Amino acid sequence: MLHLTSLLLIILINVGNCPVVLQPPAVVVEYGTSVSANCSTSKPHFGMAWEVPQGAVDLREDVQLITWNLSRLEDWDIKPLCYINIKNQTKPDKRHLPVIVYKTPDSVSISIVGHTGPVTEGTQYELQCDVQNVAPVHRLTVKWYKGQTLLTDTFFNDPTKTPVNQSATLQISPSRADDAADYWCEAELRLGPAAPQPPPTMKSDPLNITVYYAPQIVSRMNSVLVPIFSDVSLNCSAEGNPEPTVMWSFKNQTIITGRRQSTLTISRATSANAGIYTCTATSLSWSQTREVKVEEDYRFLLISVFIIVFIIIFLIILVAYKKKRTRKYDITRNNNCMAMKPLKNN
Repeated sequence: MLHLTSLLLIILINVGNCPVVLQPPAVVVEYGTSVSANCSTSKPHFGMAWEVPQGAVDLREDVQLITWNLSRLEDWDIKPLCYINIKNQTKPDKRHLPVIVYKTPDSVSISIVGHTGPVTEGTQYELQCDVQNVAPVHRLTVKWYKGQTLLTDTFFNDPTKTPVNQSATLQISPSRADDAADYWCEAELRLGPAAPQPPPTMKSDPLNITVYYAPQIVSRMNSVLVPIFSDVSLNCSAEGNPEPTVMWSFKNQTIITGRRQSTLTISRATSANAGIYTCTATSLSWSQTREVKVEEDYRFLLISVFIIVFIIIFLIILVAYKKKRTRKYDITRNNNCMAMKPLKNN
């Protein structure tokens, strides 16, 4: 660790003492555009020059600054070198100008590998982002998005500096929450602090996905008490994609069907209507069932019978009481007393 620190310190001291000064110290340039950089020194010299395949500057002794200038850079791996023959030195001082030449993509597109049309919940798919004609690849980052949410980044190590076509992939397993979601990718060139800000980017068109998923019955009715001779409605609704068909059955007989929702109405229920009713939601090869138990509620009937019996008993007592009050009597005299005897019915 100490050796590494000492080595770095030596390098920094040498760079700091170097009489060759480049401005800017590094260049990021788009292929086919202009570029320029200055090389200067404060030391006396016998001549300074730019050594470069395009735009070379011949050795000059009468200046302290020379400029490398190109109106159109067309070299993907250019390495400009400024050198100065400093007086009282046996060798010239040299510095390379770091140059990053880049090209933005011609196009960026996203697709599902080997698949078209709707996707199925829980199944794994591979998304592919194709970046056409981009350079340099090792500076490329592919960003994956779902809606406005960044999912992940993909980086590349290919040292190729000339434009190439590059692809990145992402594994997804869609859920029903992803139905109608937009997936898209973005190509970004990470060119460092000397690059234009923000970094050059290009987005794909969104890939809108349709997710097929199994139906789910959302009704929560499990049992119901029905007063005898009353009406009752049993409701069953389901969610799914494609839209499910909902069916009611009783004693293995289909009663009624509908789309997404089905309501079964029982009129003037009797004991024959009691039992287990089954709601079935189907879509493609999926199905889900839910049972509803219908029971007769005899409480109202028992209360009604009790009231009727009570009324009958009350009427019997009332009639008997009135008959007793309206009986006929026979009046007889016995000495000085009168006696009343009820007349016997003939």
